[in-house]
Amino acid sequence: MNYIDDEYKLTKKILAYILVPSPHTGEVLADFVKAIVLDWNIDNKSFDLANDNARSNDVMMENLKTWVGSKDCLILERNLFQIRCSNHILHLVALCGMKVVAAFTESIRECVKYVKASHARIERFANVIAQVMLPERD
Repeated sequence: MNYIDDEYKLTKKILAYILVPSPHTGEVLADFVKAIVLDWNIDNKSFDLANDNARSNDVMMENLKTWVGSKDCLILERNLFQIRCSNHILHLVALCGMKVVAAFTESIRECVKYVKASHARIERFANVIAQVMLPERD
């Protein structure tokens, strides 16, 4: 949890680190979040919640929006309550990019394996590097 303390400093805390038993449905997740929020007595102080884009999280967020929204403590009619986790989104973008270059990466790996399989190939490769004046790597 991130919040601004009484001295106007950004403070970060982990509110709970718990095992949530299966099934991980939106309803089950929402119940666990509600319990944590109530334990910390911050149900009237919540402003937003960041999460990834799993379907169960969408259901969880709808349940939490309804619950917290009924307390009239959210601004802009609950439009700012759910924030997608930028790290997760960047991870998904990176995975898509890796799919695009996967064939090239695999070809390079096979070339490296081929060269490393023989001492003679390693020497010839070192000669080629010297001819094109590339710095050697250890």
